[in-house]
Amino acid sequence: MKKFIKIAICIALCLLTALTVIGCDDSSNANGTTGLLIKKSGDVYYVKSYSAEKNVKELTVGETDGYTTSTGAKATVTKIGDYAFKNNATLETVIVKDNVTEIGKGAFAGMTSLKKLVLPFAGQKVGAVNDARLVASLFGTTEFDGSLAVTAKADDGATEVTYYIPATLNEIVIDYKGADAYSIPQNAFANLPVSKITVTGNVDKIGQGAFSGTLITEFAMPETVTEIGASAFASCKRLTSVTFGANASDIETIGEKAFYSFKGTEINLPKVKTIGEFAFASESDENLSNLQKVTAVSVDTIEGYAFYNLGDLEINFTATTVASTAFNKTTITQI
Repeated sequence: MKKFIKIAICIALCLLTALTVIGCDDSSNANGTTGLLIKKSGDVYYVKSYSAEKNVKELTVGETDGYTTSTGAKATVTKIGDYAFKNNATLETVIVKDNVTEIGKGAFAGMTSLKKLVLPFAGQKVGAVNDARLVASLFGTTEFDGSLAVTAKADDGATEVTYYIPATLNEIVIDYKGADAYSIPQNAFANLPVSKITVTGNVDKIGQGAFSGTLITEFAMPETVTEIGASAFASCKRLTSVTFGANASDIETIGEKAFYSFKGTEINLPKVKTIGEFAFASESDENLSNLQKVTAVSVDTIEGYAFYNLGDLEINFTATTVASTAFNKTTITQI
């Protein structure tokens, strides 16, 4: 009798384990997800891995009801797991739809052919902190053939982490569709060797150092932005054009060193409350700004050294309060 009870218990435990696995694993290479291995954890469908498919250059993840389960039911993938696309050598474009709310660390590590990445947010998720807020964290810390090293601060302190980005990557798009206003995180793109970064959607703030040191040549400011953080576009040695749309919001603050050593010759601003210290200044005589003309709807306050060491500068605006050092080593002409 005891033996029978033991056997019954063992069978029950095996059945329970099997049911648990079935409940957390609903995977198949289903219609519309060629090459994707989709897993289920609780109510979440996520990409666990991707098997390279011949001649597939572009892939979209997270389409509404884009996944068909083994039972024929429709489901939406809302997460990409850690290292899901690791070492893929075929995909050139990956588009992550806004249904995806989390992207694992190193999700795109070692993708030697990746040229364009479209994301619904910067970093691993909205509200991410420390290294998870960095776009670079999506590429991992392992060097591979055809990679470029990127060093970024993992937190607000001095800790730095080196990530490895595909040398082929030249475009990143943040296509934010959330209803709540979104801030581009601090240092989100810092030092990424990418020539084109586009940001769309209800973005209200560009965080400190968000695009500093990148290789972007132009940037269209989302019309909803009201604050540009300190050093947001500092030391972008190829940045020659920043444009504000016709319906641009009033800017509360252009932070300290926001456009340090800006390489464009002209910039047109909406209404600005405060232009911070060294905002458009030349970093040094070796790294001069090329700025020659600034037009603004109006400016309330210009802080010290905001337009320092620019040589000759034409300004087409008036400011209510101007620090005595605002235009040091700059000769201004009011037009």
